[in-house]
Amino acid sequence: MTKKDFFVLLIKVFGLYFLVLNLFTILPQSIPFIMIGADSTGVLIIVASVIFSIGITYALIFYASKVVDLLRLDSGFEESYIKLGDFKPKDVVRISSFILGGVMVVNNFPKLLNYIYIALKQDNNPFDSPIDKTQMALTFVQIFVGLLLVTNYEWVAKWLNGDKKQKLA
Repeated sequence: MTKKDFFVLLIKVFGLYFLVLNLFTILPQSIPFIMIGADSTGVLIIVASVIFSIGITYALIFYASKVVDLLRLDSGFEESYIKLGDFKPKDVVRISSFILGGVMVVNNFPKLLNYIYIALKQDNNPFDSPIDKTQMALTFVQIFVGLLLVTNYEWVAKWLNGDKKQKLA
């Protein structure tokens, strides 16, 4: 694997992580501010930051080669190849997708159990503080997406490597 291929893969994996981060932190935290009717400057700043983060994510995933060329990440090395043993670029993305999905499941499963426990406890005691159903739903979606990343790591690897022969079935 060449140094450029390695950095392209690394940037695409980082883009995948940034995509998950955007979907589950930046967007959900920005939507309530827009809906409560903040002033126009605040809404404009929030919309601009969301568009900027989506643009960065898009560039990291679909234009990783140009990012490597722009930053000259592949220059300055004595050898032009990286020896990773039997790893192919697709294998690196598979492992990264599996790890990212696993981390999402492991980080959010205890939160979901806590939300469910509080919801069940609240049914018995009406004086408890209400649970945040939006956060509970978001945690469930994060676990679901994590499980999808773990179980469909092959499709994610094909998508990030740009294989044209992939099927979405």
